[in-house]
Amino acid sequence: MPARLFVTACAIASALAATTVSIRVAGAGCNAYRCGGNTPILWGTFIRGLSTTGEANAERVVLRPELIPSGTGTCAGTDIKLASVDGRLQGVRDGVEVCADAALVGSAFDLDVPYKALTMRVRVLISEIRTVSTWEVEGATVLPTYRFEVVANGAIAAPGEPPPDGARPFGPVTPSPLCQETERWMERWQNDGLVPVLETPSGGLIRWDNPPGTVGQQWQQGTDHALIVSGETYTETGSSAAIGQQWFQIACAGSAIAKMRLLGIDPWEPRAVAGGLTTATLKMMGARYGGDVAFTRPGTPVRWERWDARRFYGGPAREFAPGPSEATWTRSGAACVDHLRLMRASLGSRWLTWVEGIALVSLAREYRLRPCPRTASAVWTTTTVDHVAH
Repeated sequence: MPARLFVTACAIASALAATTVSIRVAGAGCNAYRCGGNTPILWGTFIRGLSTTGEANAERVVLRPELIPSGTGTCAGTDIKLASVDGRLQGVRDGVEVCADAALVGSAFDLDVPYKALTMRVRVLISEIRTVSTWEVEGATVLPTYRFEVVANGAIAAPGEPPPDGARPFGPVTPSPLCQETERWMERWQNDGLVPVLETPSGGLIRWDNPPGTVGQQWQQGTDHALIVSGETYTETGSSAAIGQQWFQIACAGSAIAKMRLLGIDPWEPRAVAGGLTTATLKMMGARYGGDVAFTRPGTPVRWERWDARRFYGGPAREFAPGPSEATWTRSGAACVDHLRLMRASLGSRWLTWVEGIALVSLAREYRLRPCPRTASAVWTTTTVDHVAH
């Protein structure tokens, strides 16, 4: 991030921290877990990327590629390894698929995770596989979703020896979901194009169902499933960390990476990575204007428009009034910034306009663009909702 922009972001964060409204930055509440990557956490470590060849990721987490098969059907025997092909997990032997989809249920794999001076082993079971549709109105893709459970963990020790430093040895634990429960594929505010269903006529409770004919899970219902995103992994701030067919990321429902895939951006396609479509989408999701600091918080609505004008379900609810344009987005962040995402009219504080004015002056100096022009290099153009124009 440019130095002037970083200083401005820190100053704004400090000013807002003294009030009931806060700008969440990468080092505080709006880290990857909330606004950037939202991957599982094991032993205090984000599980951001895994390699099916056993390479350590940037956090020194290692996937042990040897699959622990379910022992039934085609997923039985030895020498089966875990593979990931375009968002689909497979068990392979000598590079040839032997089990996938429903046959993988009941299989497991181990992760070695650093914890202080120790290495903890975690066994992850594939307990359920379902499907979900991407959000495109035309040409949607049906993706497999996975429910993962932690079924064993503990410190690694040599056979017959106690674990180091009195830590609990690796062994079975009460199964617990790897991803947070009750998360949704869509935010609560994403209901444009969905079907309202009155659940309790007396109480007026409404649920939002997928449009008729949509395959897979309901986007607005709670789930603890995840997508497998293959071909690229990401840093805390949504930049590319590793590229290659051996890399994949577990993207829990509701995370920025899962939303990227549901918006039709697939890092398995080389052009999506080479063209910066993946990282531009993650920067846009986290409102990381300069590439690093997140100028958003969970649940903040925004309208997006893709470079190819593709239409999506799940825009902001119709009761949200369109606001001024926010930004245009490329692989490194915003190409220009016209309005800050957090400055919503519903917050009702006049001083926000003053703070925003200071921020926009600095942002305008950094980008030398205001208001935002249309540019061929932009992947996304975003517009605020329920905002006050300045």
